[in-house]
Amino acid sequence: MDGTSCDSCDCRGECRHAIERLPDADLEAAYGLFCACRTQLRTSFGGVVGLDYNAVWLVASTLGVTMDPWMLMAIQFLEDDLVSECAESVETAKERG
Repeated sequence: MDGTSCDSCDCRGECRHAIERLPDADLEAAYGLFCACRTQLRTSFGGVVGLDYNAVWLVASTLGVTMDPWMLMAIQFLEDDLVSECAESVETAKERG
């Protein structure tokens, strides 16, 4: 859902359907591109190592997103967070046996 049906809801802060828009169009574009590329991951025996940037460029082109230095850094920032989360999940799974 795009969140439009929940715009006037009294419980907007608690509604799982109400998706707040990011305060900046560039941030919105970066997050949208990252979400579209989350399936384009490179992996190794240790788990996720990062995004496949050939695929990122193709997805960006398909979506009409300009890959400038700012966009690249934004995607890399989100990628770093994803890789860290995946590494933590692997460590937690190892600890549980």
